[in-house]
Amino acid sequence: EAKILLADVQTAMCHGDAAAKQAKATAKETFLQAGLGEDLPVIKLDFAKQNSYLLTNVLVDLGFVTSNSQARRLIEQGAVKLETEAITSAGYAIDSQHFGEKNQLKLACGKKKFASITKL
Repeated sequence: EAKILLADVQTAMCHGDAAAKQAKATAKETFLQAGLGEDLPVIKLDFAKQNSYLLTNVLVDLGFVTSNSQARRLIEQGAVKLETEAITSAGYAIDSQHFGEKNQLKLACGKKKFASITKL
């Protein structure tokens, strides 16, 4: 509770009340309800153009890391999760089968970076 209150007050001071309310709603949906917040970064993967996408490239394209080598290190350390599964193989590729019936996957990089991967 204290962490949430502190985050709310700090966000309001730095970005205003409207941004604080929006950030709180996104955080609640992402962390507490294990959903995909509307304000999360989104990357769209078109499997008609390409069969699979390397996770290292996805992390770079999202701006979570600045290089493929940095992405590989994070993956090998277990800091990257797809849905709830920790990924530890640097050569991990995302293909259309990962989505099953859904069109979106939740990607977590560390404790504070989250994104939505959308299947086109």
